Formats: sequence, structure tokens, C-alpha cells
Amino acid sequence: MVVNQEFRRMGIGQQLIAEAEKLIIKNERNAIVLNSGNRVERADVHKFYLDLGDNLKSSGFVKKLVKYLIQK
Repeated sequence: MVVNQEFRRMGIGQQLIAEAEKLIIKNERNAIVLNSGNRVERADVHKFYLDLGDNLKSSGFVKKLVKYLIQK
């Protein structure tokens, strides 16, 4: 889910998350997993999730192999 930049800080994101959590509970599930990049420009959204009570859990790693394919 992404809230368009011109509509941020209006509570829309909080409402979306609250509704998602209601659906999760209604469907007898007990967790929500969110993926967000580790880039510096994602700091605001990470703060948003932390403020909602989410816990920072993991990091991911990517290795682009295109340069290896070109050399062969």
C-alpha cells in the first residue's frame, strides 16, 4: 500500500493499516508482515511503522548478476 504523497499525513495510512489488521484478525491470523526497502529515503515510512507498534525484524540482500552475463 502506498498513499500518494499529496495525501500523506492525513491519517489515511493509519486507516489502511487498521483495516488490514481487522481483516487479519477476522481471518484468525496473528501477524502482519510488511516489506520496505532499507534505503535512506524510506526512513519516514519506517518511522511510521515503528510508531504504529511494528518491530524492525530483518534485512534483505541483493546481488545483480547482469555484469557477469555480459562478460561471457
